[in-house]
Amino acid sequence: MARGYFSVAGIAQTISTAITALEMTCPSNGVLFVDRIWLEQTTVTAVGTRARAQILFKTAACTGTASPPAPTSNDSLATSGVSVRWVATAEGTAGDIKYDESFDYVAGYLWTPSNARERIVVFGGGNHSILALKFPAAPTSASWTFGFAWDEYV
Repeated sequence: MARGYFSVAGIAQTISTAITALEMTCPSNGVLFVDRIWLEQTTVTAVGTRARAQILFKTAACTGTASPPAPTSNDSLATSGVSVRWVATAEGTAGDIKYDESFDYVAGYLWTPSNARERIVVFGGGNHSILALKFPAAPTSASWTFGFAWDEYV
């Protein structure tokens, strides 16, 4: 049975090191179908400045900065069972990397599936229960906004 469609976003967070920007853990009895991941900044204006973004599964969660944003329901009054961590102060254990891509700072990074088969599926429990958006190499310091959007089923 569906629980709802949710999103979570970190707004204007200064990042200048190779760290996880955003991470979420699926509830143990659930499954998430992720269909949007974004990363953008408003500080650097020079076209051609590049960074890398990784979307990956983790086998152990990071330790995040205090007060992460809470998931927001986009279609109902349901409450998400997802736990969120942001702007890691200590990395968890990396697992399978789904995407490792370069992007231009001015354009930002947006991942969306081109069809339903490309949606990222996050299962509760096991090695694919934690999904993360990470800078695998230190970016130029900037004020970053980032997020996930997903369908949640329990």
